[in-house]
Amino acid sequence: MDNPRLSPLLAEAIREFSERGYTSEADLHDWLLRLAAAIEREVPTDAELRRALSFALDRVFAKGTKLRTLAQYVPVVTRYGVDRVQPTLRAELDRRIFAGIELIKLNKRTATQRTLQRFSGWVSSMPAGGSPVKIRELAQEITKPLRQIKYEARRVAIDQGHKLNAAVAHVVAKGNGAVAAIWHDRGQNDHSYDARPAHLARSGKLFLIRGSWAQDDGLVMRRGGVQYTDEIEQPAEMVFCSCYYEYVTSPRALPDDVLTVKGRLWVEQGVGRPRAVHDAVPTPIRKEPTPAQLEAGNYPKGHVRFGGLDVTIETSSGETRRGVGADGKPWATVMPADYGYIRRTIGADDEQIDCYVGPNQDAARVWVVQQQGVGSPLFDEQKVLLGFNSRSVAIETYKHGFSDGVGQIRIGDVLEMSVAEFKRQIDAGSRLLIAM
Repeated sequence: MDNPRLSPLLAEAIREFSERGYTSEADLHDWLLRLAAAIEREVPTDAELRRALSFALDRVFAKGTKLRTLAQYVPVVTRYGVDRVQPTLRAELDRRIFAGIELIKLNKRTATQRTLQRFSGWVSSMPAGGSPVKIRELAQEITKPLRQIKYEARRVAIDQGHKLNAAVAHVVAKGNGAVAAIWHDRGQNDHSYDARPAHLARSGKLFLIRGSWAQDDGLVMRRGGVQYTDEIEQPAEMVFCSCYYEYVTSPRALPDDVLTVKGRLWVEQGVGRPRAVHDAVPTPIRKEPTPAQLEAGNYPKGHVRFGGLDVTIETSSGETRRGVGADGKPWATVMPADYGYIRRTIGADDEQIDCYVGPNQDAARVWVVQQQGVGSPLFDEQKVLLGFNSRSVAIETYKHGFSDGVGQIRIGDVLEMSVAEFKRQIDAGSRLLIAM
């Protein structure tokens, strides 16, 4: 047989040396060459291993770049913001595949060498005239490293997946103006995980990002033992580390001890001008964003809290909100109330949930409009109305949010609930259940 399989070939070699012993270095060398060739034929090729790794990491990448996933790590992120850094993200995916396949190829070469070394070590220990052995058991022991190749390849894929997720979150957070990051270790909640003691000790700790816009503007400074992210290894940097960062994009979410005097004033007043009496209704302080800024979502926004919910205000009451419809025609409408989204939530459209914020911060009821599509009775997305004294006022506000007068026909079901029930429905402030 020109290309014998490894198993019968190894059994033949063991039988030969067990019967006559180790008598010739040339014979051993010849068998090593034949076994090496059989191993090369039977173990996965580099191309097969690359395809398997690419498939695994492509799936990690697809899941990791969804807004639903990213919202766990970056509090304010839009689809456009992710698409804008796609070239960088794809480059990181390619880098992870390259690094992973090099590790897998090294593991494969090491497994082959160890198998041949085991065979060689056994042969060289055989006395002249041989010695009886259990062929099958010995073959199993000799080829043990080879059986680990696929297992090690899976471990590499998992590890590179952790590194890829961490890199994706870092790139997106950087593009969204992250100012700090909170370290999280899986061992914090999973006691079966073999956490590194130093990583576990960091869990929940805040690290400032050196050179952030907040630092450049003099809003934050390092003190009180707080470190920069670049002073420690990054999450998932070490082998089989599954730690991650939860990024902070606004100084308003930072503790007072890292804020400068200017930073505290910024938080209290909102970019240098006082906030309105109610925290839920910030005074308009921004210039109207350009069309390019609107598309990118990279213009100053207000960040407020309402009933324990973090809300980003994109357009304040009385400001003009602009966009381009599905038909390609531009539209503009003067907003009847502050309009934005509830942070760290995911709606049916895979975006953070849109909301209107009325003037009454102490309002006890919430209304959720199950909005229908344009010219269609099918469900489109939710619009949440906070801070209104009655259903009628909330619905009128919703209808006036449309420049084309179609607000009435976009209304599907309207759900009413208490603020507490609404918070429960979004799962402790992180998710809005689509089937509310």
